[in-house]
Amino acid sequence: MPGKKAIMDAGGEAIRFSGAEMGKVRKIGAEVSEAKLKEYEAKGMPARAVYSAMRGLSDKHAKTSQNFWN
Repeated sequence: MPGKKAIMDAGGEAIRFSGAEMGKVRKIGAEVSEAKLKEYEAKGMPARAVYSAMRGLSDKHAKTSQNFWN
């Protein structure tokens, strides 16, 4: 949590998005991710396999990992 502490100590403010706002952010993120995956795949890199593995690990550990809010 050192990142959160540094932000708060410097006068920053943590703002939670509403469900609708978070939906918009996730949609944009998915579009950017897909564009980058296609770009790297066109270069012959195994981008989608790596991305899928990373997402799988993230999903697996999400409930037990700390994040900015907890």
